[in-house]
Amino acid sequence: MIDDRDTVVAPIPSKHAALLTQTARSTRWLVDFSRRKPLGAIGGIITVILFVMAILAPVIAPYDERDTHGDYVHASPGSPGPGAPFLLGADALGRDVFSRVIVGARVSLYVGVGSVLIGITAGFLLGIASTYAGGKVDMAFQRFVDALMALPGLIIALAIMAVLGPSLNNVIIAIVIGMLAPVVRTIRSQVLTLKELDYVLAARAIGASSTRIIFWHIAPNCFATYLIMATYYLGFAIIIEASLSFLGVGSPPDVPSWGGMLTRASQEHLKTAPWVGIFPGLAIFVVVLGFNLLGDALRDIFDPKLRGRD
Repeated sequence: MIDDRDTVVAPIPSKHAALLTQTARSTRWLVDFSRRKPLGAIGGIITVILFVMAILAPVIAPYDERDTHGDYVHASPGSPGPGAPFLLGADALGRDVFSRVIVGARVSLYVGVGSVLIGITAGFLLGIASTYAGGKVDMAFQRFVDALMALPGLIIALAIMAVLGPSLNNVIIAIVIGMLAPVVRTIRSQVLTLKELDYVLAARAIGASSTRIIFWHIAPNCFATYLIMATYYLGFAIIIEASLSFLGVGSPPDVPSWGGMLTRASQEHLKTAPWVGIFPGLAIFVVVLGFNLLGDALRDIFDPKLRGRD
């Protein structure tokens, strides 16, 4: 007979202990990820820096991005200013290039995250639903996708912006429509395989509804693809926004986007003040490179076909 007094009750972990355990697991995963994919870790660091820079832009920027200083037109990088030094020089109106690049990160992040959340999510759901439905529904929808894929995304975006006019929200709409077709086609190729697997057939055999099968059995198995496409199309959206702004149909002239800064740099004395165009172009290059490196690493980690190729 066992005496209740001799029974040892295991202590219930507190919320702080659970939080510490989860933090330790996350730290170990990040360390392992950095060891296995150093380029992906560099891309992740660039991504984190972009988010921090965009969030803290009013604190980091030494000047207001719209302030003009007539006595400091085309001031060289590092030259003294009326307050803080012009770290990256000044443009044709005496505006601080560093402050405008910092604030431009907010514009790029707003367009990139907004278009990815809407476009990737919409393409993800439409691709799964139409492919699972099959038959005439899938055939009709795929012909629409084929029509969108017949034109490059930039051409579609230019046509939409010509109709809607320059605005950040209109840029997001144009990018969403441009990325919809390739996202749907990518998801479709995966769902065609998943819908014929045993666990989906079993769920259908026991009477599970189509909605339950899509959201509980198919969509979770496509989430890794969703995450990878999101990191890739963040860079794609930033490039499209910069291209539209460079062509003069993207963000309004008063918004300090990186593409708009390149446009004005090409119209100004670029030979005498090259820093006006170098630093916005360098920001676009570094950020897009970071997103691509992170996306490639996540693909290698989450794709079971590539998981063993380290």
